[in-house]
Amino acid sequence: MNLSDFIRLLRQHLRLMLGTAFLMGATVFVLTMGYKKEYTSKTIINTGLVSGYTIERHSSGSHTDREYANNELMNLVTLSMAHETMEELSVLLIAQYLMVREPDPQWVLAENFGSIEKALPLSLREALADSTLDQTAFNVRQYAQSGLGNPVERLIHSDTEYFGIDYLKKHYHSERKPSSDLLEFTGVSTDPAICQHSLRLWSGIFIKKQRELKESQSTSVLESFRRATEETAAQLRNAEEKLLAFQVENKIINYYEQTRFIADRKEDLDEAYFNENMEMQAMQSALSNLETQLGNKVKLSKLNDELLEKRKELTLVADMLAKYELLGADPETANPDKVKALKTRFEELQAGIKNYAQKAFAFNQTPDGVATTEVLLKWLDQVVLFEKAKARIKAYGQRQQEFSEIYSQFAPWGSSLKKIEREIALAEDAYLENLHSYNQARLHMQNTLMSANLRVLDAPFYPTEAAGSKRLLLVIAAFLAGFFLVLALALVLEFTDTTLKNPLEIKRIIGLNLLGVLPAFPAAPYRRHKMDYALLRTGPRPC
Repeated sequence: MNLSDFIRLLRQHLRLMLGTAFLMGATVFVLTMGYKKEYTSKTIINTGLVSGYTIERHSSGSHTDREYANNELMNLVTLSMAHETMEELSVLLIAQYLMVREPDPQWVLAENFGSIEKALPLSLREALADSTLDQTAFNVRQYAQSGLGNPVERLIHSDTEYFGIDYLKKHYHSERKPSSDLLEFTGVSTDPAICQHSLRLWSGIFIKKQRELKESQSTSVLESFRRATEETAAQLRNAEEKLLAFQVENKIINYYEQTRFIADRKEDLDEAYFNENMEMQAMQSALSNLETQLGNKVKLSKLNDELLEKRKELTLVADMLAKYELLGADPETANPDKVKALKTRFEELQAGIKNYAQKAFAFNQTPDGVATTEVLLKWLDQVVLFEKAKARIKAYGQRQQEFSEIYSQFAPWGSSLKKIEREIALAEDAYLENLHSYNQARLHMQNTLMSANLRVLDAPFYPTEAAGSKRLLLVIAAFLAGFFLVLALALVLEFTDTTLKNPLEIKRIIGLNLLGVLPAFPAAPYRRHKMDYALLRTGPRPC
């Protein structure tokens, strides 16, 4: 087909094309006569994922992960358009406008109030409306969940203007501002007040859900570490109480200081015992020598019962004095008067033995020619010293036995204390580790809450002017669609027509030269049409 054929085809169907175009344009014009003007409002929310302040980032000096930030922003966009978010928005809008009793430009225009009354009949207003938005929203949720098919449930899950979820998803959307961490919420509605309030409620629901999501993610971890910290703290307290009870039961103030003191005292006691034993051996040797000098007279004196009794009493008194003077006595029985009385008695016994001995030994010289009185006095002094040494040795021996008993007590106490202290150390390490993890979890949770603290930078505004009408564009589009639809149909029919249309096609088909053609003249009603002489040309022409 060449240009002349196309023009011919266009001229042939021009009236049909124009008629169809005008018909479709007029149809769209009539159908859009009730078209309402649309108002657009926007709000901008700062997420702070890139430019915001966080505790962890400030403390560690790390930089923001761009991929993480992009994923988080996409998650926020998805959350804002989630079904539950839109459902909550629908519930709050229904609750909000159940409380609106009459047209008010701040809430709804007068021409749109009829749509509100149709969607929310008087029966619902009387049954669900309350004095506060929260209580009304609670009533709406309860009523919607009371059973499938109730009016509120159907209204929420419908495309009803202003309130239905399907309507909200079509007219409200969110997106990320390019190269930023800002989200822009856009709403389109036929009522400017409803558009503004819908965006306000929507942004509030979104911020609340984002915070709840972040809190739920961190709370589970925080709760786990909190329980672990409390358990290890209880174990530590039990171990410490066990140690306290053990020390109270065994009257231990400071085990290590006490054992060190006991060890030092025992060393001093062993050294004193050794020295005292050496001195007693020396005294015994001197006493034996003096007795040898006194000869048989000493043996005779020893046979005297009275002297023996006095010596026994002297030994007993010396023993008691040794206990008081060297090691200390029982606080309940020890007193200065008793000690003084013992010393007096010791002196009396010492003088009595001396006097009795002088009377019993009625001689002047020893077998060696030494004066008996002088040797006897030395012998008496050695006897007194020897008895004192024996008393001290006996006291030291008793004290050593007491130290052995103390050692037998403190030895197992040390093992028990070590065991309890290991329990305390392990419990304390576990407690400190869990406490550190718990503090880290709290820090992370606080950081998460800070990052989830979305803030509205640009509140929804009240759109005073409607957006440009699309009615003219729709009419023009319908006109052009009708025109080109007929043209396309004519072209399809032209190319699919297999009839012979000119002499050249006849010659090509039959293979013979064409002598002449008789044109078909139009019938009488159609003679006003001009003859198409181009079809009668016999010369070749391009197809």
